[in-house]
Amino acid sequence: MSDFLATPPGLGPVKAGLDMNQPGPASTLPVVETYWGDNLVECVKNGTLSESDLDGMVCRILTPYFYLGQNKDNPSVDPSSQPLFYNGFGYTYPGPCPVGRDVRGNHSGLIRDIAAAGTVLLENQGSIIPLNKSLTNIGLFGNDAADPSIGTLFSNHDGIDSGTLISGGGSGSGRPSYVISPLDAFKSYVKDNGKRLQYVTNNTAILSIMPGLYPWPDVCIVFLKSFATEGFDRKTLVVDDNSIQVVNSISSRCPRGTVVVTHCGGPEVMPWTMNPNELGKFHLGRLDRKRQSLWQAPINHCQERGGLHGKITNITGSAAEDSSNWRSDFSQGPFNDYRHFDNKGLEALYEFGYGLSYTTFGLSSNLVVSSANKISARASLSKATLELGSPHLWETVAKCHAEVSNTCRVAGATVIQLYASLPKNNIPANSPVRILLGFKKVSFAQGVGI
Repeated sequence: MSDFLATPPGLGPVKAGLDMNQPGPASTLPVVETYWGDNLVECVKNGTLSESDLDGMVCRILTPYFYLGQNKDNPSVDPSSQPLFYNGFGYTYPGPCPVGRDVRGNHSGLIRDIAAAGTVLLENQGSIIPLNKSLTNIGLFGNDAADPSIGTLFSNHDGIDSGTLISGGGSGSGRPSYVISPLDAFKSYVKDNGKRLQYVTNNTAILSIMPGLYPWPDVCIVFLKSFATEGFDRKTLVVDDNSIQVVNSISSRCPRGTVVVTHCGGPEVMPWTMNPNELGKFHLGRLDRKRQSLWQAPINHCQERGGLHGKITNITGSAAEDSSNWRSDFSQGPFNDYRHFDNKGLEALYEFGYGLSYTTFGLSSNLVVSSANKISARASLSKATLELGSPHLWETVAKCHAEVSNTCRVAGATVIQLYASLPKNNIPANSPVRILLGFKKVSFAQGVGI
């Protein structure tokens, strides 16, 4: 299946194995005209495409449809899908525009769980997080704290400098039913607990003297973000909208310390990490509309523990450089992310898979291999298959055991990761120093181990 509008003309893609051309057949939308559709019928008629090849394409598309039972009691397509598609490209739909179905169910509870699991605690000096209830004057800062100011659909970079980042652009965008911003959540918290809340959510204003704040908050929480979308490269790995100056401005004035929350869908650098007044950090991936659940992390004892999906550094030179060319040559081979850092001997600010918790864990230094099997270095040519590929790829090589325990007084979870390094003798050139083989998230009550 192709990406949207990514298929070149001619039968080359078909001969190369492409079965489905997205976004679909010819349409009244000029931007999504297709080279396929009726054109494939003409190709069969004039003999440039065999009917058996076309049948094979159809068969491969429909096989999983029937295999998964989508022809039986499967929900029909939401009637609002096509009007929304037109609207996303700036066209008026030539017919009625029904309201989308409400399919939320227990969505609010699910979002809370996903948000907690996807929140990565990077720093927590002096256990500043969760916020101590003795703190009566709380400050919220940054342009990711308040409601979006341009509506709830982000199709490009225009106007996203103000308001919490609820989605990415392009195919990463979405239309939430409602939005609860961090500011909304903290307003509820201070109202219910008799606290005081002061806030400035304009990054330009934060760089001024901010005379409206008095007295300065006991603790300051800065919400920052980076927008990304298909079709454009980010210009820098530094968080958007003068993030460095914003953090330095707030942390230099906040007496009890500053917590920085970065809300990004990809890699980032943190030049402010050596700031002595910056005591706590959260890193967030993109989340959905109900952000109130997420902000339970700095407020309450939210014990889900996330892990970084990529390394974080404090210098842009540690990352692979973009050639600023229209063409992307993927010359890095297997050296992506942590493998790149290992290969270049670079030190990351926060490792791949890193993440703290409000509790602490003890992990045994010895990894016990209870059994190991001798298997061929190459899979046999057997035609046997499983749903996940050749069965030889899933043979057990070894069984490993390690001990982990919760050494603190509160319940929590941690992620155990297993890496392997190949023997130095007789390994292919340019092999990674270590390879992640697997990981498992485990939860413990206080003082419990396995």
